Amino acid sequence: MRVGQRIKHLRISLGLSQENFAERIGVERNTISLWEREKQTPSKKHLEDVERAFALPQGYFAAAQPVATPTNTSDKKSTRPAAALAKKIVISATAIVALVVTCVLIALWGQRIFWSIHTYLGEVSAFKTVAVACCTIFAIIASVVGLFYCIFKILYVKKQKDAR
Repeated sequence: MRVGQRIKHLRISLGLSQENFAERIGVERNTISLWEREKQTPSKKHLEDVERAFALPQGYFAAAQPVATPTNTSDKKSTRPAAALAKKIVISATAIVALVVTCVLIALWGQRIFWSIHTYLGEVSAFKTVAVACCTIFAIIASVVGLFYCIFKILYVKKQKDAR
């Protein structure tokens, strides 16, 4: 059993709230919550305070896991399951494919309109060249903008999660 689990088990078995438990050992209630959720590891001094406050045998927590100084678990974010990253990649790839397909459909629609105008006006090769070029350029620009947007969104969301 981990230190946080042992602290929670001890607190509940004594019938104490996190606030009461924290008062007895001289820490904030939030600290107890962080310990119990394994978001922080209590220092050796804090564990000794818990042992003294509740008349526990010396080394009560030693069997749980090695005691470290209080740390934040921000380094645990790097061990995030690969499934979450794979899901983001699949969603992003789907969005990019949908964007490219939309751009191609818009280009084809533009060419359809061009052929309608071309039939109405007759053969105008300069007009044909410009219309096809405009539709193609629009599709390429829209695809590139969409691609950059998806990449930015992935990186921004990752940065936001890392900041938490």
